[in-house]
Amino acid sequence: MGAIGFSVNIEKTREDAQPLLELHERIWGWIEGQIRYLCKRQANSMVLAEYLGDTAYDGLQDDGRRATWERDERRLSFWFSDAAGCCGASSEASLHWARLAFAYHRPAMDVMTGPMGWQVTGPDDSWIDLLLRGPSWPIVYVKRGMFFASLRGPGQALEDREDLLWADESIRRPRFTDLTERERVIVEWASMTGLCQCDVCTKLGKQAQTYLKPADGIVALRNAWHVLDHDTAAAGVEASACTALKAFDSWASQPAGPAELLVLGDLLEEGGGRLPTMALAGLVESRGRMRERATDRAGAQILLVAAAAGPTPTAAPFSRRAWRAARSGDRRRSRAGSSGPSPSAASPAPRRHLRA
Repeated sequence: MGAIGFSVNIEKTREDAQPLLELHERIWGWIEGQIRYLCKRQANSMVLAEYLGDTAYDGLQDDGRRATWERDERRLSFWFSDAAGCCGASSEASLHWARLAFAYHRPAMDVMTGPMGWQVTGPDDSWIDLLLRGPSWPIVYVKRGMFFASLRGPGQALEDREDLLWADESIRRPRFTDLTERERVIVEWASMTGLCQCDVCTKLGKQAQTYLKPADGIVALRNAWHVLDHDTAAAGVEASACTALKAFDSWASQPAGPAELLVLGDLLEEGGGRLPTMALAGLVESRGRMRERATDRAGAQILLVAAAAGPTPTAAPFSRRAWRAARSGDRRRSRAGSSGPSPSAASPAPRRHLRA
């Protein structure tokens, strides 16, 4: 059973501080309240109906059993289990929403926890950075359900494969061919840019003025993808932009992004693929991520083939005793060959030893 999560760093400000459990409950209550306030679609019930509440109950319970959320005087943890693979989508969505909700309301945390004798000291992630970098896979709403969309790899078509959309194990996955034209555009946009379309990201994106409706940018996105796949010069600029984004500090302090990204945007505009900065950054990062995954899979495949072939034969270790025995045998065979009868034409020639 796997789990993903994050921690909140804390510090006691007075000796008569309230118990850690009460602090843990207060911070989580604030986070959960913001999640439920922002996630209004019925499709979010996959997470909100039972999973989120049950996970918090197991994490915060104090009835003599060990809680699944650790707490001490330095940090509070929030973990989201995948229930042995049955709730992978719910755990991913919960972590994504919880981190965004905490970061967005980070200033309010100090006001809330101060009277309790505690101070929140981190993390201090910018909610804009978390918003633009998004979860590992973007969320989309199609067929009245919430699903994660797999990323499209460079040089690949958006195929109607079984794992294009995925959710918790109990949820039926729709195929790409089952979607309406509007839903296909949403999935295509998310799969190519990695930009999440969940309620939290949409509402905060509109506030930050970074949200773009997929239908408004899909034509330019398709053109940009085509240029990057077929233009060698553009591919080189893309590689530079991808490297720059990995080292990029913060969208909150530098909303224009790195210079390499701007150069790529100008190049793509010539091919009809001019995109807003955030969509362009998502496009470059998602393509780079898929390249890395392809490299990792190729490396793993090489290891599997090598393991199936068995260990590589190696020479026997050197032994002075064996070396001497071999030399003695050669000498005996040489002497026997020289003192015997002359070999016939059909007999192999005796071994000759030449001294330097």
